[in-house]
Amino acid sequence: MVPRHEIVERLRNVRLFSNLSLFDLEALAALVRPIEYTRGAIVYRQGEPGDRYFIVHRGCLRATRLDPEGEMVEVRRLEPGDGVGETSLLLGDVRDVTLEVLERSILLYIERAAFEQFLREHPRAERALKMRPDIAERRRYPHFHWMEADEFPVKVIRKHPALLVINLIPSFLLLIISSAGLIFTVLQVGEGPLLYPLLLIFALLGSAAFWAGFVRYVDWWNDLYVVTNRRVAHRERTGFLGMGGENISAAPLSAVQDVNITRVGALASIFDFGDLVVETAGGGGEVRFFSIPRPSEIQGAILKQQARALALARLQQREQIRKTVHHYFAEEAERPPQEQSPEEEEEKPAGTRQRGCLTLPISVVRYFFPPLWERDKEVVTWHKHWIELLRTAGPPLLGLIAAAVLFLSGLLIGGNWFWMALLSSILIFLVTFPWFFWKFEDWRNDYYQVTASRIIHVERKPFYIRHERREASLEAVTNVRAEKTFWGRLLRYGDVIVETRAPGGAFYFRAVSHPEAVQQEIFAHVAAFNRRRREQEAERRRTEMVDWLIAYDELRRSRSQPPQEGE
Repeated sequence: MVPRHEIVERLRNVRLFSNLSLFDLEALAALVRPIEYTRGAIVYRQGEPGDRYFIVHRGCLRATRLDPEGEMVEVRRLEPGDGVGETSLLLGDVRDVTLEVLERSILLYIERAAFEQFLREHPRAERALKMRPDIAERRRYPHFHWMEADEFPVKVIRKHPALLVINLIPSFLLLIISSAGLIFTVLQVGEGPLLYPLLLIFALLGSAAFWAGFVRYVDWWNDLYVVTNRRVAHRERTGFLGMGGENISAAPLSAVQDVNITRVGALASIFDFGDLVVETAGGGGEVRFFSIPRPSEIQGAILKQQARALALARLQQREQIRKTVHHYFAEEAERPPQEQSPEEEEEKPAGTRQRGCLTLPISVVRYFFPPLWERDKEVVTWHKHWIELLRTAGPPLLGLIAAAVLFLSGLLIGGNWFWMALLSSILIFLVTFPWFFWKFEDWRNDYYQVTASRIIHVERKPFYIRHERREASLEAVTNVRAEKTFWGRLLRYGDVIVETRAPGGAFYFRAVSHPEAVQQEIFAHVAAFNRRRREQEAERRRTEMVDWLIAYDELRRSRSQPPQEGE
């Protein structure tokens, strides 16, 4: 048990907590827990989820990191008083190093969940924390709705303010002219017939200049470039004050091949801004960051996240190799074979026909109201939004509504009007219903699909007049964009464009519900596909390596055995 005053002293000597008040240190010390490790123990490994901050109370530890080239590098050694895990504590990010105990040690640790609760109860403490600048910047970033749960923003930037100032120069000039005109009118014109018309003209001119500048500022503010630990993305809101469409263009880091910087003009060099072009593998697509500040820093952040992902992949591969070799060569206790119980034949439950009759109305409802989003294990299917049906089948639907209104009016009024209304409604129904049914079937038969390995787009005309089916491997996907109009943002629908290296080019998912969620689902399938492919390739290489080791071990054993008599 570590005394409370020693815990407070350890917290005070750590850079992160050195500015906290004594009251806050006492409250934080109540959350600290001690833990003891023996020599050779691993506190945590590189790539593991991080949720604790550690302070060395006694002992010595070593932090190592596997780099992208596969070399194990010692990062630092920790002595009593040193702290480690700031990124995990404040951001919840995965561990960047492996922490190994060199001698018997006692560590003090703080849980991330308890620390976040402490910051909510002591808001002044967060402002007093001496965070690393990059961590403080990342804590200010929002978690966008199109990100996955374990995805974190690394950089969130806008276009350089110098570009905003250049775009605001006309508005500034008009404001100066209108202000000067107002002053001149008041001082020189005096009372007269031209006073009020001139005041109105200059006031309108100034208002127009202010409004134009405000619109340009909102347009600059709504243009975001984001680098996460999974992808690079560009979010752009268009239309009046950003209330029009919303376009999200993104590419996974695993597909990024080149990151190029372009600076044009003297201003770009003076103020350090330029264009960043992120090209994906195979030249199938790109994400452009226009006129961003410090493009070299953003380029470094992208390459660092790529290198980090590669290092984690190498670490996982090495761990799998260790497990495979241990499985083949370590001594294992024999396990008795497990008897397999014969599979019992499933009896057909009684009442199947009755349930089939009950499900018939449900099937009819599903036919006329198909789900817009359907998941069957790893297969996800999307149908077009209802608004697309209303757009294409609007005229015949209005005709059907008119026929129903005529028929109801005939029933209510009666007399000769009943027969006229009945005949008119029948004629309108006979014309508009086949038209509407054709449009409905055409809308219902089109669907978009992503499976464990492929992306599919099916367009089928009613009665199988024409059937088109496009497919491409998820390996060919290079970029996924989500676009929404003003009405799409209100009604939560839009287009998703999947750029590929396939001969047919991009896939267009038109008018799908929640396009950002569709984009995220496609990204998740692409990531899972690439992960399975890497695991299969690694398993193949491990199997080949084990075969070589087995052959070598058999040869070594045969040479070590003495020759038998008579040979």
